Amino acid sequence: MSVWVVAEHRNGAMREVTYELLSHGAALGLGPVTALVFSGPGDGSALAASLDGKAPRTLIVEDSSLLGFNGTAQAAALATLISQSTEPPKVILGAHSAAGMDWAPTLAGKLACPAVTDVVALAAEGASLAATRVVYGGKLNSKVKLGEGPSVIATIRPGSLEEEPSLTPMTTTIETANADIPAELGKRFVAWVEELAGAVDISQADILVSVGRGIQDKENIDVAEALAEALGATLSCSRPVVDINWLPKER
Repeated sequence: MSVWVVAEHRNGAMREVTYELLSHGAALGLGPVTALVFSGPGDGSALAASLDGKAPRTLIVEDSSLLGFNGTAQAAALATLISQSTEPPKVILGAHSAAGMDWAPTLAGKLACPAVTDVVALAAEGASLAATRVVYGGKLNSKVKLGEGPSVIATIRPGSLEEEPSLTPMTTTIETANADIPAELGKRFVAWVEELAGAVDISQADILVSVGRGIQDKENIDVAEALAEALGATLSCSRPVVDINWLPKER
């Protein structure tokens, strides 16, 4: 058995969620982890270098259709790699992102295999996976056990799983592969459109002090801000607080 992790990168830089995925892929104990780097021609080596020591094996696939985000191309490349493999990966992990939400269900359809998305906790149960998803706006946790197919797919919510450092240094073997990607994909990458950066990024905070309608009055937010400062935390809020313009949406 083995675990494959689809490395996610943007504008030439590896995203932090990739390291989370590699760490937890290894923690599943379902075999060695392979990082898959899909990129445009000539970009794969630099991206793979940022994964050195993080996984025992990194596989690079370069194609002009992979120059920008294209889930159809990624799914086609993955399907080809799996068909070429003498032993298909037991688990394929990706980020629950715009990219992951595109290639993961497409690949699941191609392979006719189980898939689960937006996972916040993941564990091996026998020969398959048990995944935890947050449902009903965060009110409930749903535990999902995937069927024991040849392969299963899971996309992980970025930041939900803390990165676990490797106990021993790894030597990474970097390989290249060719994939059969159709010339006509039905869509094409146009450009990245970056959201305007806010003053804070609460998804990166270790500690949050969060306020809701129970704060009762806008002036009382000062109390929460003082508490957050004392704790070395970041102030956040629920949606109604944003709706009445007491705090900005980024909070």
